[in-house]
Amino acid sequence: MKRPLTAILTSGALAASVMAAAAPASAGPVTGPEMLTVSEVAVVYPELADAERIRSSGGITAPRAVMQDGRLRCDRYRSFRGTSRRHTLFFETISEKSVTLGQHVVRMSGVADAKGVLRHYRRYVSACEGSHATTDGEGGRARMVVRAWQAPRVGDGSVGLLVAFAQHGTTTWRRTLVARVGRSITAQEVEPYSGTGSADRLVTLSQLAVARLSG
Repeated sequence: MKRPLTAILTSGALAASVMAAAAPASAGPVTGPEMLTVSEVAVVYPELADAERIRSSGGITAPRAVMQDGRLRCDRYRSFRGTSRRHTLFFETISEKSVTLGQHVVRMSGVADAKGVLRHYRRYVSACEGSHATTDGEGGRARMVVRAWQAPRVGDGSVGLLVAFAQHGTTTWRRTLVARVGRSITAQEVEPYSGTGSADRLVTLSQLAVARLSG
């Protein structure tokens, strides 16, 4: 899903203006102001201007590489729920430009615990990077591809992850960027209708999400 450079720059400038206006959230429990709104997401992803939005208090299952129930022997999944958490899912499935985007915010008990979340993602990439035979969870054959991608530093530290699930000639990609601000973690996950999704746009969105957090 490639966009002209001017469009990326424009969305980045718009996001920067929204970030400047956003007041950082409290370092206390995640109560909701830390979550992106539909209008903020639509600044970077216009496809989601009319997105449905689902909110819950789920944490982060890290890394979120499992797709279509495919599992890998190198998996070391952990559930990070911290002391407080929220999850918001934005999805638009009407047009060929449709995209699903999730935001997770987890406040850990301390900075060391938050750093441990990023370390867990890095270890996963180190152990699982490459192409792997797997199943669809029902006995069908499938393949998963795990890649790291180098994003500019977001917040106090960040990790990029790109995962593909392929079956019956169809490939679904999920691009993830996890960032830390103090003891707070925000993870953005995007699944585009086609292609791997724009890394630039996900970085811009993550910067917008980080601006709403405080340590």
